[in-house]
Amino acid sequence: MKKKDNLDEMERNIQTRAAALGYRAAILVLSIWGIYSGCKTLICDAPHNPLPGGILCIVLLVRGISEAAQKQRMTAGDEEYRTPNLVSRYILKIVGIALVLTAAILVFGFFFVLYSRIYD
Repeated sequence: MKKKDNLDEMERNIQTRAAALGYRAAILVLSIWGIYSGCKTLICDAPHNPLPGGILCIVLLVRGISEAAQKQRMTAGDEEYRTPNLVSRYILKIVGIALVLTAAILVFGFFFVLYSRIYD
């Protein structure tokens, strides 16, 4: 097998397409696993399995940040094409979403505890 530096355009294209297909397959499998796990939890009262959802979120997060960082690196010295710092925007969005979700979970948990104490 050749080193990655010595690949010609056709071989690089083949590897890129294969990696994209593998990525899509992984996303599809994780999505199906997450939906199956959620339905199993709701219908059969099985314990919740956060693993597929967590892995899916991490994979999509890493892809988004990596894509933004690569775009920023490619246009770093270009005078015509100026882009804002997308990586910091992604990180700020992630922190904001995490805070909103944490607040929602706390509020939901508070009302659940309050509701269960009223009707006990």
